[in-house]
Amino acid sequence: MTDIQSSGKMLQEANQPAHLSYENMTRRQRELYDKVKTPESDHIWFLDQQIGDAGAQAISEALKVNTTLTQFGVGTNQIGDAGATAIAEALKVNGKLYWAELEDNQIGDAGAQAIAEALRVNTTLKDLILYANRIGDAGAQALAEALKVNKTLTSLRCRISL
Repeated sequence: MTDIQSSGKMLQEANQPAHLSYENMTRRQRELYDKVKTPESDHIWFLDQQIGDAGAQAISEALKVNTTLTQFGVGTNQIGDAGATAIAEALKVNGKLYWAELEDNQIGDAGAQAIAEALRVNTTLKDLILYANRIGDAGAQALAEALKVNKTLTSLRCRISL
C-alpha cells in the first residue's frame, strides 16, 4: 500500500483512509468532528448535508473517541466507499454505538466489505441500515459472512443493487 498526495492531503490506496488529524481538517470537517465528538445528546443525524467522503472521514475520527453517542445517521450524504471505510474503522473501536444509519449514499462493494470487517469485531452495534446504496453481490456476501461471527447485530437493513 502506498500513499499518494491529493489536494494537499495524504490519502491511501485501496480505500484505506489515512489518519486525519484535526490540524489537517478543513473548516467543514472540523465542524463535523466537533459536533460528533461533543454532541448535545446521545444521538446525532446528518441528513442530506452533502457530507461526502471527506466529511465521513472527519466524523469517523470523532466516533473513535466519542463515548456518549449511541445512535448516529448520515443518510443521503453522497458517502462512497472511502467514507464507508473510514466509518468502518471507527466501528471497530467505538464501544457505545448501537444504531447506525448510512442509507441512501453511494456505498459499493468495497465499502460494504470494510463495514463487514468492522462487524466481525464490533460488539455493540445492534441495528445497521444500508438501504439505497450500491452494494452488489460481493458486498452482500461479505456482510453475510460477517454475520456468522457477529452475535450482537440484530437488524441489518440492506438491499443488493442489481
